Amino acid sequence: FATTTITTYPNPTKDFLHIDLTNELSGKITDLTGKTLMTINTKDIDISSLSAGMYLLDITSEGKHYVSKIVKE
Repeated sequence: FATTTITTYPNPTKDFLHIDLTNELSGKITDLTGKTLMTINTKDIDISSLSAGMYLLDITSEGKHYVSKIVKE
């Protein structure tokens, strides 16, 4: 995002991930092979159902794209 700051926390996390973004968003959480595990449209995400490991958070907001690694403990 050129003019938008995105913060995700806590990372690593055990149960919940929060996306600090002022705009509406849509996205998904994928494993490292690209398989979609969750679709998201909220800034507070319950990832307690995921196994421990590394995942990719893929967000689109206002036509811009953001990808971040997240770690589930």
